Amino acid sequence: MIFTREDRRLPSITWVKVSKELSLPRAVAADFPPGVVATARTDGETTYVFLQNYSAQQQQVTLPQGYQDSLTGAALNAPLTLKAWDCRILSRHA
Repeated sequence: MIFTREDRRLPSITWVKVSKELSLPRAVAADFPPGVVATARTDGETTYVFLQNYSAQQQQVTLPQGYQDSLTGAALNAPLTLKAWDCRILSRHA
């Protein structure tokens, strides 16, 4: 594969390849639309996931079971809608 400096896919493609080769754990076992990222932190009992939409478009993500909204405590069973530039804090058992 050949990339140019203007090819904005390079950092994400490279990161995906490296993370798969190293078997790095994902914050959420799900695929996200472009611009949506997840970062996880844990205290050993609860894992907190920061789900961020870095795009100007509304995005929908489908999460595995077991997640809840950290602010409301509501279980997230249906697809989650992220508004443009939105951030949601989720949690699950570690």
